[in-house]
Amino acid sequence: MVAALQLYTIVVQYDLNLAGPYCNQIALLNRGKIVAAGPPPPPPVVVVPENLEPAYELNVGRDGIPRRPFTPRIP
Repeated sequence: MVAALQLYTIVVQYDLNLAGPYCNQIALLNRGKIVAAGPPPPPPVVVVPENLEPAYELNVGRDGIPRRPFTPRIP
């Protein structure tokens, strides 16, 4: 129904694991610039270590929980 109205919503979400199920497109910003954009997983296009690690300045990895593909690895 909402798609038929041709409305757009911009949501700022710090938890990418929550953004995927509710968004048609995801944009990852780093210091105000879009570093990756595309559809939510699957397949992962934006939410991949190659994009997340430089943006968050953290090592990330899969934790094995479905629908929660990446978590920070804290030493």
